[in-house]
Amino acid sequence: MIKQANCWAQLRHLVMISYRRWYIDRWLKKNQNAMAGRVLDIGGKKSNPRGEFRPPKENCLRWDYVNIDPSTNPEFLCTGDSIPLENERIDCALLCEVLEHVEKPLDILRETHRLLRPEGVLLLTMPFLVPVHADPCDFHRWTDSMLKQALLESGFGEISVEPMGGLVPVISDIVRGWTESQYFRNKPVRRKIYRLFVDLTHLLRFVLSPNPLSSRIITTGWGVVAKKTSLG
Repeated sequence: MIKQANCWAQLRHLVMISYRRWYIDRWLKKNQNAMAGRVLDIGGKKSNPRGEFRPPKENCLRWDYVNIDPSTNPEFLCTGDSIPLENERIDCALLCEVLEHVEKPLDILRETHRLLRPEGVLLLTMPFLVPVHADPCDFHRWTDSMLKQALLESGFGEISVEPMGGLVPVISDIVRGWTESQYFRNKPVRRKIYRLFVDLTHLLRFVLSPNPLSSRIITTGWGVVAKKTSLG
């Protein structure tokens, strides 16, 4: 009975979220030990957060949010390239699924570097092979090489870039995004086809498990850990 309940719980979980979001939640949990001292969540949502990951409170002296949307209830209602804090005030910064939505991502990285204390840690995620999703705009898809170059140019060191998922997650999320798009879903004659694609996608994800091998060639995106070194 316990195994059956766990099976159904996993199925319900997979139906509700994308592979991309599942990987982000898992990656954040794996790196939560770095979320200590004063944490700045740039682009995060204090109200109505995405995904299931929630900030760990035990190691954090303070957790502040930066967002341009007042409905998310941020501590700093501003853009990520001009945050009203003095230099070197942050121990850990998060940039989760943010850089693809800004026109000048290097400005965000430089501002984050300015705010971090020496040896401070940046936790960054960025999508790669996922559908276009404007929030309010969608500008970029970077390779791991571009991420490393941009971080180095912004002053960071000790950079680790991890792929998140391989072929199956990419196919699943692309099909899911297509069938759940407003254009496709709102055509009455196509609703049955839409439902069929959604069901097949969910079945594919459940049967093949949410943890197929990750790949640097075909991946949903990246998880990056970078440090502001004493020389940065």
